[in-house]
Amino acid sequence: MSNKTLDLNFLINLINSYKKLSKSEREKFLDFKLRYYQFFIKVSLTATCLSSILFLVSDAQLSGTFGSTVITRFSVMLPLILYLIVEPRIKGRRLKTFSDYFLSECIVWATIWSVYHLTNKVHFAEGSFSMNLIFIILGLGTSAASGLINYAVFFAGLIISNTFNCYPNFDIILSLNIPTAVAVTAAQVILSLGAYDNYLTNARLEKSLMYDALTGVGNRERLQSLLSENKLVKDIKPTSVIMIDVDNFKSINDTNGHEAGDIVLKYVGDFFNRHMRNGDNVIRYGGDEFLLIMYNCKTTVASKRIKAIREKMNADETKPYDFSFSAGIAAYTGDFKGDLECADKALYHVKQGSKGSTYVSK
Repeated sequence: MSNKTLDLNFLINLINSYKKLSKSEREKFLDFKLRYYQFFIKVSLTATCLSSILFLVSDAQLSGTFGSTVITRFSVMLPLILYLIVEPRIKGRRLKTFSDYFLSECIVWATIWSVYHLTNKVHFAEGSFSMNLIFIILGLGTSAASGLINYAVFFAGLIISNTFNCYPNFDIILSLNIPTAVAVTAAQVILSLGAYDNYLTNARLEKSLMYDALTGVGNRERLQSLLSENKLVKDIKPTSVIMIDVDNFKSINDTNGHEAGDIVLKYVGDFFNRHMRNGDNVIRYGGDEFLLIMYNCKTTVASKRIKAIREKMNADETKPYDFSFSAGIAAYTGDFKGDLECADKALYHVKQGSKGSTYVSK
């Protein structure tokens, strides 16, 4: 009994956690889910298209002649070829999901078209019911809302096709598919929660690998990930690279102990996280040095923003100790290593002169 309660509580906690997600966080989760399952969906759709041609055998058994449905059964190959060409080039999740469901509907209509040429249409009930198997697979990579829309289109297709196919057992077709649609939709919701749990686990793992445990900002691994995935520029120019150094950090450590130094680093990391724009990056580069990456931001604008952040920090009554920070700024040119050296030299220029100020590399 306790295990069942525990499992139910786990499910309820997942539902509550999902309900609290912002719109952007939900989009991120759905993107993650589709990336994970898309390969399996693609393989399943391809296998379904190819295997649907084998129904030529049962078509011949029902009609008594072979060949009446050859064209209709092979018609599914054209959308399949188009899908295999176009799908890898589609980047957006919604368009990729649409392409998946579109191919599934082509399979449905190829079947309906084949049934039109058969004298015995009774067994379409089983054929339409089997489509729910591929709908389960499709639901793995998308939202429950998309699955409901797909079923609405599916049932609309059944109703429309009945006007010219005149199924002798249309009531049986509906009585088979309606409860199955409810069951599949419920299964998709449960499976989606399972994928969400996997997503949360991956997010926690990524945070432990990519983010500094002390300050909560990105670490060197996070920076390397940005560079290797070419996400530093994000197709947005210009970009500013800023090296930050906490002034008199060694003095705080020596006077108050290393625990005080940790408190300062935590405070600085949190402060920058809260006062940077969404999409900008904060990296703990090492020791008391932080690297800021500001997108769509010229160095002159970055200098003004750093000055504003410094003024807010200096006026912050919750600041644990009396300190400020120095900053060196360089424009990103595509050569990150060289640009980082420029920012570092600009920071050195500040530290050698007036601390607590900003210098922009020329």
